[in-house]
Amino acid sequence: MKTSTRKILRYIGLTVAATLAVCVAWVGSVVYDLDDGRPPVTREIANESQRSTTKGDTVGFATPSGTHMWIGIPYASSVSGEMRWTMPTPPAPWKGVKQLIDDVPVCFQLGQPFDELPPEGYVGVEDCLTLDVIAPAFTKRNVPQAKKKLPVIIWIHGGGNTIGEPGNLTRNKLVPEENIILVAPRFRLGPLGWLSHPALRETGAQTANFGLEDIILSLKWVRDNIASFGGDPENITLMGESAGGVNISALIQS
Repeated sequence: MKTSTRKILRYIGLTVAATLAVCVAWVGSVVYDLDDGRPPVTREIANESQRSTTKGDTVGFATPSGTHMWIGIPYASSVSGEMRWTMPTPPAPWKGVKQLIDDVPVCFQLGQPFDELPPEGYVGVEDCLTLDVIAPAFTKRNVPQAKKKLPVIIWIHGGGNTIGEPGNLTRNKLVPEENIILVAPRFRLGPLGWLSHPALRETGAQTANFGLEDIILSLKWVRDNIASFGGDPENITLMGESAGGVNISALIQS
């Protein structure tokens, strides 16, 4: 009887594990296009992608899948130097139109497990609190308004909260196929995002979960700005992979 129960429990465990693996693979496949055999996307300024945010105007580029993309929109001020291990704050306004077509550095981390590290022993930068937005390629005059605004998905990347980044979303399939808007934030990782130490209490920080606070500020950015891109701030879904899912759970509980 005990042996039979053990076998049943083992079968249930394997079934659950397989289901979770399939779910993670599906989430990755709908956010990323896994076909890497095609040439890289040519990035040129798309004038019709100019949009206004609360801090300034932005312009992105068009992708082959029929979307516009803006890479590295600042949602917070610098968190490097004296601002390290402090609560994130909104960025200062900028003048002119910020061109957002080039890749931006990843947040400071000890690197991917299978990548060769540079001599410094790390990759990325501390000043990294930006996010990417992908939306259907609307003209300036045809951005959805009122009841026609699109659902928004915020993608929280995985990596154990120690490594990772949103990744290359230029060939994303979810946005054009489902007619939604996708937002992917970067946030502090490792000790810069999660270190708890008595000395930090002297700074007046309310929490040591700085990475989670970064994500919360990115959500506020979406609430205040996504309508300019055609998104509905009242219809937002959080989607995460691995540690990204854990962070969403923490957001729900906090």
